[in-house]
Amino acid sequence: AINDAQKGMSIFTPSMTLAVSTAYWYGDKNAQLLAVAQGQGRVTLDRAGLALATDLAQDQVEPRRQSSVVLRDGPDGNQGGIAVLRAGGLAAVLKFTAQGLSHGHYDKLSYSFHQEGDEVVQDYGLVRFVNIGQKGGGNYLPENTTWAKQSIAHNTMVLNRKSHFGGEYAVGSQHHSTLEYASMDDEATVTVYARETNAYPGADMRRVISLVSLPGVPKPLLVDLFRVSGQLGQIDLPTHYLGQLIETSAPLSARAAPVALGTNDGYQHIFEEATGSLKNEEALQFSWLASNRFYTMFRSTKPGDSFTHGRVGANDPDFNLRRDPVLIHHRATASDQSTFVSIIDSHGEYSPVTELSTGQRSRIRDLKITLDTPAYTVANIALQSGDQFVLAWAHTDFSEDTPHEIRLPQGVLRWVGPQAVEVM
Repeated sequence: AINDAQKGMSIFTPSMTLAVSTAYWYGDKNAQLLAVAQGQGRVTLDRAGLALATDLAQDQVEPRRQSSVVLRDGPDGNQGGIAVLRAGGLAAVLKFTAQGLSHGHYDKLSYSFHQEGDEVVQDYGLVRFVNIGQKGGGNYLPENTTWAKQSIAHNTMVLNRKSHFGGEYAVGSQHHSTLEYASMDDEATVTVYARETNAYPGADMRRVISLVSLPGVPKPLLVDLFRVSGQLGQIDLPTHYLGQLIETSAPLSARAAPVALGTNDGYQHIFEEATGSLKNEEALQFSWLASNRFYTMFRSTKPGDSFTHGRVGANDPDFNLRRDPVLIHHRATASDQSTFVSIIDSHGEYSPVTELSTGQRSRIRDLKITLDTPAYTVANIALQSGDQFVLAWAHTDFSEDTPHEIRLPQGVLRWVGPQAVEVM
C-alpha cells in the first residue's frame, strides 16, 4: 500500500484484470502474465482478453518469478520511483517517488516490510470506508488529511514535528526524491540507496534499505540506514509495526491516562501510551509478535535519545482511524549530521494450537555504529554465537568498481562498490 491505497486490494480487483490483459496484448506477451491471469480466473471481454485466454488454453504459462525490482516514476521515468526488495520470503518496499498528485502523501523515503504476504511494518494507506454510506457517505474522511497524509503516519524521518514540504501539496508537487544506486542481482544482499533534499529546507536525507543474508541467521535481515545532514533540530523516526509488543530493552513508563502527542501535523492523532530512554549508546531492542512470527528490531542510539510507544486514535471522535501501534524514536540534536542504523530480524514462530514457541529470541546480540563520517558509515552486528559482521556504506562515490579502504579498531576494511558486508 502506498499513497491513498485501500488495504485489501489485490490482483482480483477489476482494474488489475484490465491491466494484465492490456499489458499482455500491447506488450511482449510475457508468459508470466498468463500465470497472473490464471490466478485471477478471468480476462477482459475484448481482443486482449481473447488472446490471453487462447494462450492460457494452449498451456503457454510460465511460473511467475518475483524478483527484486526498481519501478521508475514520472512520464520519462526520471522522477524517483519505488524499489521492491525480495529475499527468503521477505519483501521491503522503499518509496522515493514524486508527489503522486492529489492522492500523494508526505512520506519521502518511507518504507514498508512484509513476510509471505503479511504486513509487518505497514504503510497506513487511506482513511476512507469506500461505498459505506454511514462513514461520510463512503468518501474520504477528514482524518485522511490530518493523519494519513502526514509524515509521522509513515515510516520516515520527521524534523521538528512538521510534515515534509510543510504539508503543502503545491510545494511537494515541485520535487521528487532521487535514486543513488540499486543492486538487485545478488539475493544475498539486495539494496537500494535513495536521497531527498527538498522535504525540509537545508536538510539532506538519505536512506539505504537492504535485505542481507548472514551465516548463522535463518532469515535475511532488513538493514536500514537513515542519515540526515544540514539544518536539523528535533528528529522523530517512527516504526508503524503491526502485532503485539513482546519486550523492549529500554524500560517503558506507561501513562495512567494516554494523551495526544501533539496538536498538529498528525501528532494530534497519536496517543502517548508509554515513554522510555537509553542513557548509553546501547542499541534499542524491540520485539513483537505478528501473524504468529517473532520480530526484533535493533536500533543504534545516542545518549539522550528517548522513545514513545503510541497508538493511533487520539482526537478521533467518530472512530475513523484504526487503533494501530507505533514506536517513535526521538533525538534532539543541534549537530549538522545524525545517523540511524536499524536491523529487523524475523525469527521463530508461535503456535496457538500447541501453545509452543520456537526461536522466540533473535540470533542477534548487538548493533553499533563504529564509524560515521560524511564519506562513510560503518556498523557492527554481533551474533549470540560470537560471530561479528561489518556493514559499510559509501556516501560520496556509488560506482560499482571503486575500491574503498577504511581503518577500523579491529583492522583495515577494504571493499569494492558502494556497500560491503564483511566478516570481522
